[in-house]
Amino acid sequence: MIERDYHIRGTTFTGVQVNETSKAKSAKHALGLIQKKYGKLKNPYDIYTVSKLADGGELPEEESLKGIPQLLAVEDILRITNALRENGEVDSDEYRLFRNAFKPMITPLLQDYWNDVTILTKEELEEELYADIINEFLPKYNPERGRLFGYLKMKLRSRIKRNWKREKYVNAEKASAKAKYEILDEYARGISVSIELYSREQEKNEAMLACKRIYTEKPDMSLPQRRAFYSWIVRLGLHHDLLRSEQQIAALELIYGPDELTEGEAARRLSLSQATIHINKSRGEANILKNGAKKSL
Repeated sequence: MIERDYHIRGTTFTGVQVNETSKAKSAKHALGLIQKKYGKLKNPYDIYTVSKLADGGELPEEESLKGIPQLLAVEDILRITNALRENGEVDSDEYRLFRNAFKPMITPLLQDYWNDVTILTKEELEEELYADIINEFLPKYNPERGRLFGYLKMKLRSRIKRNWKREKYVNAEKASAKAKYEILDEYARGISVSIELYSREQEKNEAMLACKRIYTEKPDMSLPQRRAFYSWIVRLGLHHDLLRSEQQIAALELIYGPDELTEGEAARRLSLSQATIHINKSRGEANILKNGAKKSL
């Protein structure tokens, strides 16, 4: 294959400015040579071939070669994982590459296994799976036992199938498994409370009792039920009484408050990663139930 001159211009994740021409067999080859020399480049970056002018100068050809996908090495994936677990913050470009590394595995698994469910949408479960990858799967990865992506695909498939079974059945892993739809219908009727005639204090008391009931009985609430419940908690201001973490309070207010933002929108509002918002929201929900149950004793 004939080598050509490729000019690459951009900035690495460590802040190094790159503006260099490299002789290579292809644009991907040129990008690899530059990244081996300087490190991975942030988006956006430019790659284009150059032609020689009569006076010896160089002129970029008309067709740009932007957008060549970058793949994270295993060591980069583990490094980003450690950063997310320690402080929940990484460079936005690195986090995008991190998610893109797993999305081709997650999307088809959700299409195959996450059907006919109500507790979580595919999008919400996808965010939970990213959190599982960061907090559970990758910390347990042992390179001596196999390749990273084979290990993760097995873990992701197992987790999705387990969650599906647990939504559909009581004692899903046992021979005594029973369908949940009747239990969910009964719970939906039981938790529905007419609050039109309640004072605010009475309404707060009912909300605290609901926290205790949900915490102790652990029913699988449908997505609309869960949204309605935590919106109720936020509307009453109980999240301020039941949570200590300002990050958890902020996440719940944006998602369950008047703005009703998605996790992605909340992440942009707070300049955090979506994984951080999801973790703060999930922890806030769990702490509301736990602390509400304690206070209602």
